[in-house]
Amino acid sequence: MIDIAVNDLQKEYQVGQPVLTGLTFQVDTGERVGILGKNGAGKTTLFRILTGQEEAIFDYFGALRTLNGPDGLLVDIGGGSTELVLFHDRQVTSACSLPMGSLNMYTRFVRDIIPTADELRDISRHAESLLKTVEFPAERDCIPALYGVGGTCRASCSLNDELYGDQSGYGGYPCKRIHKMLKRLKTDRRELLSAIVKTAPDRLHTLLPGLAILEAVANRYQCRSFAASPYGVREGYLMYMLEEESRHD
Repeated sequence: MIDIAVNDLQKEYQVGQPVLTGLTFQVDTGERVGILGKNGAGKTTLFRILTGQEEAIFDYFGALRTLNGPDGLLVDIGGGSTELVLFHDRQVTSACSLPMGSLNMYTRFVRDIIPTADELRDISRHAESLLKTVEFPAERDCIPALYGVGGTCRASCSLNDELYGDQSGYGGYPCKRIHKMLKRLKTDRRELLSAIVKTAPDRLHTLLPGLAILEAVANRYQCRSFAASPYGVREGYLMYMLEEESRHD
């Protein structure tokens, strides 16, 4: 059984200056491999691509201009994965990618269009189990400020404003509000679904699974406040490229 398969991988940070070219290999179940090469050969780049760290770091660069404080945790809940970036003094200290996203959690746990309370609970438990595997420094178990990038995080801000009459936009809300929004699936189901249809109709089936992941992250790191950034991985890649070019000028 194949655990990892890479076919003709190409990577360059500057046009005409490839870091990886035509890289092809596979790792079968039970095999142990090492990455060898001289300095600058692309070992770290390959590792970041395989683990999802590169996307996480680009997320941070994209959100950097909108972060309100020097310390915090950045989360990007995608369709198939969730990236986490821990930063201190506006510098990345740890980053990881977890195989849980709003779409694959919906596909795995939800039978109908809208998840039930029990299905959301199963998603939350799965997210909690994956978060236990993250090896951030022990002293960072309590991170007051949580920031989000991506569609799920931005949609959660719109949903919060609609449900609670706020006008905070991407300025966010208290993290305890996430639980209140999810609880409405039981107490005010019609109002909750109406608000989702109004604010994020294209995420009708995936927003609640995404919120369950967001709540699990906030609980795991005892976050108190949440805010979203209008920028993400694409803007982060461009900013990273500009910074790299300035270093070489």
